Amino acid sequence: MPILKAFVARSFSAEDNRKVDPILNFLSSLQPIGLVWQTAEAAEVERVSEKVRRLIDESEIFVGILTARHPVFKIGRGWKEAYKILRGTLAPVVHTAPPWILQELGYALKGDRKPILFLEPGVEVPGLQGDLEYIEYDWNNTGKAFQRANEMLLGLVGKQAGMAVETVLRVAATSERQEAAQPEETHVEEPPGEQPSAATCYFEMMEAFEARHLAKATDAFERGVKLAEQEKPELVVMLKALYERKRFSVGDSEGLENLRRLQEANTTNYVIAGYIGACLSDFGEYDQAAIEFKRAASLASGEAKVRHTVKAADCLKRAKKHEDAVQFLLQSLNEDGQNRNADTLQALYGVMMDAERDYEAFGIAELLLRENPGQADFRFDVGLKYRRWNLNDLFLYHFKLISESDPHNRSALHNLALAHSDFGLHILSASHYKRALELGETLSASNLGHMYLDCGMADEAEELLKRALKVENCVPEVPECLAAVGRAREGQAEQETAVVEGTRRHRDFLVSLGEGFLSVDVPPLDGTWKFPDVEIPLAFSALKLTGQCQRTTQVPTVPLSSLLGGLGGLGRHREHSTREECFRFSGAVTGRVCRFEIQKSETTGAKFISPLLGPSASTIKGYIVFSSNGLLGDVAELKDDKPDKYYAISKISR
Repeated sequence: MPILKAFVARSFSAEDNRKVDPILNFLSSLQPIGLVWQTAEAAEVERVSEKVRRLIDESEIFVGILTARHPVFKIGRGWKEAYKILRGTLAPVVHTAPPWILQELGYALKGDRKPILFLEPGVEVPGLQGDLEYIEYDWNNTGKAFQRANEMLLGLVGKQAGMAVETVLRVAATSERQEAAQPEETHVEEPPGEQPSAATCYFEMMEAFEARHLAKATDAFERGVKLAEQEKPELVVMLKALYERKRFSVGDSEGLENLRRLQEANTTNYVIAGYIGACLSDFGEYDQAAIEFKRAASLASGEAKVRHTVKAADCLKRAKKHEDAVQFLLQSLNEDGQNRNADTLQALYGVMMDAERDYEAFGIAELLLRENPGQADFRFDVGLKYRRWNLNDLFLYHFKLISESDPHNRSALHNLALAHSDFGLHILSASHYKRALELGETLSASNLGHMYLDCGMADEAEELLKRALKVENCVPEVPECLAAVGRAREGQAEQETAVVEGTRRHRDFLVSLGEGFLSVDVPPLDGTWKFPDVEIPLAFSALKLTGQCQRTTQVPTVPLSSLLGGLGGLGRHREHSTREECFRFSGAVTGRVCRFEIQKSETTGAKFISPLLGPSASTIKGYIVFSSNGLLGDVAELKDDKPDKYYAISKISR
């Protein structure tokens, strides 16, 4: 059987898996007719590396999956637009595709590789012009896209096998109107002396399923199985599994029952388990689907194992079992050891974001970016999340990094300009909007136009002043103003540096939080811990850390009779009262990370009145990352769910 190789250029974002996976599954289903596909690793996609070039050179087909990656925002005028910015609800009006896919496409075209491009609606790709053909890909309704891809691949496989392939419409002369309404049929004309192949039957089956003709699909399947038994017997089970999966997808419930019977006879086949999981997921049975995807992940290896692991976690997330999803992904990551898979980490980040455990999710994200800083695609997504969380310093940091590593990334430059605007750095903002506009980002023109009306215009002012300097008898105020523009620019550059440097402590803690969260073992935590204002004995049990203590202090008070007698006697009757302070610590532990809460309550003697006007209570929330030996802890206190201050704690007794 002839082999046809394809290279797949794709997004590696966890959030894009649901868009990419149907195409990968579709391509995998073509294995029985000789299609083999491969893709690069996440770490290799930022440029057309030597390995990527080699993979493309070894392939006859280039499959590009152009999903929506980089959102671009438009800022209008008026209070409504300003309110959207403050609330973080400003929606993008267009997206760009992952830039490395376009770079890889250019290399593939240069090598005369056949491109098959899936383009998600709303994605702007300036290079798709002229004779370059693409498939509109709605990942919520893939039928039309896969039908078109089938047609294209049928021709390529036929050409590879030496077959003449044509598509004809069969119309009977006696009933033209009735027959014209029937779907097109595919006719494969074999070379003289050759018999139909399993590949031919496979395509007939897939096209029949797309047209929802179950009887024709069954006929093609049965013929294909007989031929596969002669040509390549090891693919028979896969062909049967695919047939039952497609059968279920067109409404025949017996397909799932047959898949389960097939699974009983082939207990080590991960493809069958994956298909069963997909069938269950189609109808929202996410709990059961997760079980099957877990089974598939346990049987598979390499990228297939990762793909099914992520699918299982996604089903658990959809079933609102976020903690189960987290634990499953942590188990998978711990099995990987030091070679933690980026897709699995991104899936963990997505689950924790969905569970509104944003701060821990950011820890995973920063750890992933520390380990593999070249993932601009993922960094782009995280940077936008920071802005929605009003962590604008980190929003600025990440887009500055993307723009510096890829100065031609117009979407990143546009959002960097937006970040500068958040900090009132209007000169830098205007400069980056102009650069994005030069690169073709037309939305930057709108934002820049509003800025010119409302603020800044330093570059334009500088140009005007330089022209004025050439005029004879220029007044001294002109060079003074020009110098002021220069000082303002330098001042804002220094301010930007201070903002970026200010994120260092924050990012370092997030990285240690991510490392601690992925730790397999919980260190010994029992003992008395010294916090800045109190020492609390803590005990660890069943992934909970708890403890409490009381502290007695003397506070100045005033007898009630003195107050009733007038303020003049306050100085003569000042006394002291006993204040009882109670501290209650509770926290949930994962690895070396504890999400904690300290409740503090105070009481004073009833005889006196405290200057604080009696009893009071307060609550401290935050995260602790314990050292591996369980003797030290790094603490981040939160205020309004955002980091407020950092400090260290230590164990003073066991």
